[in-house]
Amino acid sequence: MTMAGVIAPNIINSAIDAVFRGYNGGIAFSLPSNLYLALLVAEPYLAYDDMLFFDSPDEVTYTGYARRTIARSLTGFLSTQGDTAVSSGSSGTTRPAANQYFPLCTTSSQVVTHAALTDSSTRSTTENLVICYWELPRPMQLSNTSPGYYPCLYAAGLTLRLDD
Repeated sequence: MTMAGVIAPNIINSAIDAVFRGYNGGIAFSLPSNLYLALLVAEPYLAYDDMLFFDSPDEVTYTGYARRTIARSLTGFLSTQGDTAVSSGSSGTTRPAANQYFPLCTTSSQVVTHAALTDSSTRSTTENLVICYWELPRPMQLSNTSPGYYPCLYAAGLTLRLDD
């Protein structure tokens, strides 16, 4: 018989602050100073080593498109209590501090179904590492005609939760 474990709230807070907010509180941990939000037309896949990836054709392409940069800092992501202080709450959640607006699209009719947080600002031709991802509750239809479409993901919809 297996039993579910419980993670102490301070460990959840420390993990959220270290991974997403760049505050390590003395813990040795290495990630770039920014994380990057990508728009995808397919769900990322689980690789043989339990890591998530997406391939280049799964990311949207249009003139001017670029992944959104989110600072891995106390102000880039909110704390577990929903502010910019060091996490001390009990929600186990974080999210970007701001809505994520992508450049105007007038050259693609792709349908965005997922968004992924990755550690690179540029796409790889093969596997792109995924830190976490979201399925959009309603697919986003891009526009290939004028006046175009500004893809936007609202911060509240990009909430992440570490469950105990």
